Amino acid sequence: MRNVPHDILQAKRPWGLNPGVVMGGALVAAVLAISPVGIARTLGSQGEAVAQAATGPVGLQASTVLQTTTTAIGQPVQFPASRNQWTAVMLEIAPGGRVGRHLHPVPNLVYVLEGEITIEADGHPARTYRPGQAFAESVDHWHDGLNRGTTSVKVLVVFAGEDGKPVTVRP
Repeated sequence: MRNVPHDILQAKRPWGLNPGVVMGGALVAAVLAISPVGIARTLGSQGEAVAQAATGPVGLQASTVLQTTTTAIGQPVQFPASRNQWTAVMLEIAPGGRVGRHLHPVPNLVYVLEGEITIEADGHPARTYRPGQAFAESVDHWHDGLNRGTTSVKVLVVFAGEDGKPVTVRP
């Protein structure tokens, strides 16, 4: 068995920077800017009323799409011990297409955006997921994702991996 990185996972890094650092820094800056502390620092004591009014959610609706301690085949979720790294991948599978036989050495979460994806995991019944559904994929277990439908499938896959190690392995 050998590790083969996905072309999709070889994201181009503009300006030679790690995208996680750039995005993480931008996210932290945005959160601080809109937080009451950030607003108060920006506006000073004159902005106290504005800062207090901006502390609660407005027009927010939150729905948990998945909360689990196990994968779809019943494995306990265990995260890497060190050098953690998030990797988010958008996959599109054409009608009649497939991901191909593979496994993930790290935990990952899959969220179905469009179409229906069927997961065939060795030794387990096939499972089909529809838009709005999420699942924790198996770890270190061979499986394939298939689009048996007539429209494209789009899924967002988020891996909780380890810096420098692959998130997907092919036979």
